[in-house]
Amino acid sequence: SDVYCGIHSQLSGFILTMSIVSKLLEDCIQDRHWELVKGLLNLSDLPYSDTSFELKDIIRCNIIPFASDITSILHQAQQEEKMISTLNTIHEYWTTVDFLFEERIQNVQCAWLSSDSVVTLEEHQFLINSLLWSRYLESDLYTNEGETFQLRTDVMKWNSKLKLIAFVVSLLDKVQTLWSKLS
Repeated sequence: SDVYCGIHSQLSGFILTMSIVSKLLEDCIQDRHWELVKGLLNLSDLPYSDTSFELKDIIRCNIIPFASDITSILHQAQQEEKMISTLNTIHEYWTTVDFLFEERIQNVQCAWLSSDSVVTLEEHQFLINSLLWSRYLESDLYTNEGETFQLRTDVMKWNSKLKLIAFVVSLLDKVQTLWSKLS
């Protein structure tokens, strides 16, 4: 019957709308992603960060035709969040790692990274290389603890830093090996 079809259509639309709304409520959605949604919906005024923002504001926007695009924006937000988390993990690790020192040669202190740190170096280099290929690397700026960054710039910096660490560790090992042979 027409009534059934009408109610079914409205409920299906409401369920799809609620699915989209739940995606927009995820923590990874930042202001820049809301701006993308506003542009997609061709809205200049969507008070998403205002306390007066309500569910009816989203429902009025007729977001169902844009479900796929909004899902893409959510996926972008999730990927950016993963990249930022990876960069933060790498930063935290390498700002606290220390070289180990031991007298291996008579009266000469030798320095090296622990085997765990060498493995972590390789893992972090792999992660950074995979980030370099991300299609979301060109994303706009992100903020962390009040500082603003650009993903591509940070990934490139860590790529250079990790290569330099690997080079220094390798060179240090070669010099110390040669030095030990001279003794």
